Amino acid sequence: MPDIVPLPPIRTAAQLRAQADDLKARPNFVACNQAYTKGVAAFREAARPFGKLIANEDRFRIVNYIFHLWAEGRAAGGDGALTYGTIHEVSQRGQVTARVLKNTLALGVHLGFLERKPNPADRRSWLYAPTELGARFPHQWLIPATESLDRLVDGETLTERIQNDPEVTIRFFLGAGREFASGLEPAILVPDYMHFCGHREGAPLVAMALLIAEMEGKPNPSRGEIAARYGLTKSQVALVISAGVELGFISLENGSARPTDALRDGNADWTAVALAFLHYHLR
Repeated sequence: MPDIVPLPPIRTAAQLRAQADDLKARPNFVACNQAYTKGVAAFREAARPFGKLIANEDRFRIVNYIFHLWAEGRAAGGDGALTYGTIHEVSQRGQVTARVLKNTLALGVHLGFLERKPNPADRRSWLYAPTELGARFPHQWLIPATESLDRLVDGETLTERIQNDPEVTIRFFLGAGREFASGLEPAILVPDYMHFCGHREGAPLVAMALLIAEMEGKPNPSRGEIAARYGLTKSQVALVISAGVELGFISLENGSARPTDALRDGNADWTAVALAFLHYHLR
């Protein structure tokens, strides 16, 4: 693989926060936030076969760790295959438990997202790597972000670049993973929102469903409608709504769930942070 360095300098949390605030202050941010939220929701709805892999932020984080480590291996001239120990070490830094990691790896193999093969250097262990199907995944989930950034930042053409240059994705995972390893994790900048959405299976999907209905002026979706749309159970949706009510992110009106200002503001803040993080490493 050709040399893909240099990577951008590692930022501080304050620098990332300032970049997020800059994006959030732009006149068209509200429209871009709505487009990004709808784009992410559409991707997750279309990616239902992989829904369990990205149903909460812990699992989504593991998927990103795997792609970062895979990109490092590819950049070094290897095939990017990873041992469990390597993935576990990085996951621990992200406060992801071994149980969640093992379940995510097993699910990834079951869904055809990951390949598991014997480790020739140690027959007692296994190697994991994205399959061809899994390797296409980053392009799909990055597109809502690149399309929003192309609208938000004058002259930006990230969507075209990511579709035409496969090295953009490799550079992204190298730079973003290195920055995360330094201790800069975007989720730490929105702790209250992540306390709700970060660890509960289906919470991001329920939040987006409620917000999008409000954005489009439609009736609040029922628990059953949300469950059917995203491949959740009604019990999962009910548990998320109950937690959201307790934490102040969701209110109930005649039994119907609707977003509060805390959810609207938290989602907008997370969009700004996520886009600032992605933009820095995709440029």
